[in-house]
Amino acid sequence: MVPTGKARRATTVRLARRRPGPGRVRVRRPAGLRRWWRRIDWGRTGTITAVAAALAGLLLTGVSTLYDALVSQGELEQARQAADDPGVLPVKQAPSCGDG
Repeated sequence: MVPTGKARRATTVRLARRRPGPGRVRVRRPAGLRRWWRRIDWGRTGTITAVAAALAGLLLTGVSTLYDALVSQGELEQARQAADDPGVLPVKQAPSCGDG
């Protein structure tokens, strides 16, 4: 039972911090002798890679759109020529094998 007038306080037990001894301290290398993957600024590298991939995607989209426009233009010219030539029958009016 809690005595009246006094509230119970929550206490936390904290362990004493061990000081680093000579056997537990890791020697830091100088900045020039760090490993190659630690010398790279990965944020900048990722950003540059993402920008390059986006530009490549835009370039590929532009080239494919241009190619599609050229193919469509060629098909349209071919259809106009076929429509102007009276010797060429449309597909629906072409004779079939059974008409003999």
